[in-house]
Amino acid sequence: MANKPAARNTPAKKAASGKKPATAKKAAKPLSARDKLADQLAGMISEIDAEGLLFLIRQANVLLHNKRVDELNAEMARLNKSKKEAHKKAGTTARVGQDVQEITVEIQKSPDAKTYYMIVDEQKHFLTAEEMAAVVKLCFKPDRKSEALRYLYQYMNNERKEILMDHGVSTEKHPFFEALFYEVRSQFHLDD
Repeated sequence: MANKPAARNTPAKKAASGKKPATAKKAAKPLSARDKLADQLAGMISEIDAEGLLFLIRQANVLLHNKRVDELNAEMARLNKSKKEAHKKAGTTARVGQDVQEITVEIQKSPDAKTYYMIVDEQKHFLTAEEMAAVVKLCFKPDRKSEALRYLYQYMNNERKEILMDHGVSTEKHPFFEALFYEVRSQFHLDD
């Protein structure tokens, strides 16, 4: 008996036989660093007790809160920048009593946690922890914002006049104090 040549499996024959034609498998995407860490964390969860899981949840909430605050701060900075650019394009000068003056104030804790940076229109000033505590207290203690602004002016005028002079601040109605007030209230809380 003569051997028949083996029948070829062509796509048409495979389709007729009900089998799908073979396709090349796509190479699996390599996992990102974040995905690898998430997998590693997921693998550890079964070994962590309830107290440890509660701790991780609290830490995750802190991280998410900080991320949201950073996003809001970035959005506020973007809006402040666009307002400043609009004032510049319109040819307005930023003077108190004439056009609205835009001023940005940002508070950051130093890496050593012993001092704070008060960044006013991109100029950095250093405050001690005690000075920052006094500013925070002045922003929260009064019942009305106008009182807080007045107290902030009195404090800064007595204790850190050079900051006021650097930015041409000569009255409690200067936008610097309102910007400082809102920055402090967004970054700190007053403990009872």
